[in-house]
Amino acid sequence: MNSIYQGTHVLSFNVCQRCKHRKKKCDRALPGCARCTRLRLPCNYNSSQVHGLSTPPEPVDNAVTIHPGYDRNFFPEIVNPLTFITPQSVFLIPSREHRVANLDEQLTEQCWSIISRDGAEDGILSSCSAYFSSVHNWLPIISKEKLLDQILVQRSMPKGEVAVLALTIHLVSQLHQPIHSGRTSLDQLYHTTKGLHSFLVSTGRSNIELVQAGVLLAFFEHSQAFHDSTYQTLGACARMGYLLGFDKTLSPDFIPEPEIESISARQRQIWWGIIILERKRISVLEYLDKKLPFAIPKLSPSDILPSEDGTRQAVFLGLKRDGHAPDPGAELSIYARIAQGAYLLGHVIDRVRASNPDSSSCGAAYVDNTLRLYAMDLLQPTGHGHLCWPYGICLR
Repeated sequence: MNSIYQGTHVLSFNVCQRCKHRKKKCDRALPGCARCTRLRLPCNYNSSQVHGLSTPPEPVDNAVTIHPGYDRNFFPEIVNPLTFITPQSVFLIPSREHRVANLDEQLTEQCWSIISRDGAEDGILSSCSAYFSSVHNWLPIISKEKLLDQILVQRSMPKGEVAVLALTIHLVSQLHQPIHSGRTSLDQLYHTTKGLHSFLVSTGRSNIELVQAGVLLAFFEHSQAFHDSTYQTLGACARMGYLLGFDKTLSPDFIPEPEIESISARQRQIWWGIIILERKRISVLEYLDKKLPFAIPKLSPSDILPSEDGTRQAVFLGLKRDGHAPDPGAELSIYARIAQGAYLLGHVIDRVRASNPDSSSCGAAYVDNTLRLYAMDLLQPTGHGHLCWPYGICLR
């Protein structure tokens, strides 16, 4: 039994399921009974009763105390291929009493433990640095300043969604590390991250951090050619985004109040992230044949493009429209150019999947001419391949 439990009487209200099934004596110790610990088996106290201590703990604040040497793997059943059971971790608090950690505390400790175990020198800050110097340049769906502020207060005011977002950033950052721990370890990290994210979503929470984490999970799945998983993850992100009103931020008629303008701009960037990844995923040949629907189906040329500084620029900016010459080319960010490419790719997918694609040669010619103009516009600015991804979308 772990040293922090020696000399204490931290007991479950009921015997564990394994001892009950085998009709063996159970000492009801937390986090695992003596028999299961001796046999190195998972100890499951699941029952209809609420889990707790033999005596109720005194009220405490939200501070989390860490104890060296204490196994903080609160969700081993997700990391290991075993049946999921309810986590039953106990924290030692300043008053020397024991209490069961709440969900946010458990997720924080589990995610931070995984990140540290993967060998990041500076923990999550090292993973954030790798992420913001790579993926963030062309998929800027997270505010660096806000994320770092959230991480700094995570120990004193833990939030499960922030912990899962940090773990997802750590997962994506592994794709851009010169040396990583290998395929098996990366697969295990992915399944653990996916499991924790799904678990938290299943509790009914809906917030911007969970959508951000879902988009990054979909990006990782896309990079690993997990086609079905990517499609399903993006669908879940879109539904949560609809609940939170992200779709409204694309409308030119939506003018947010000044105090929430930055939040609306971030929501718009996330919404475009879902659109971009979904269009690229459905453009895969095997998905074109299935004619699967878009989670975000309708886009308008007047929809507002994503922007870091809150600038409101329409999709058609710099593109040819019916009977109109192209608008004067304004300076668009890489992400805005990618969004334009995804918008055009959606039109191409619709035409390819149409039951009678030859019914409107004028429509096909319009899409073709617009794509040519878009491609030529991408070649105009000088640089070192910074528009490779939007150009790659165009060439699909």
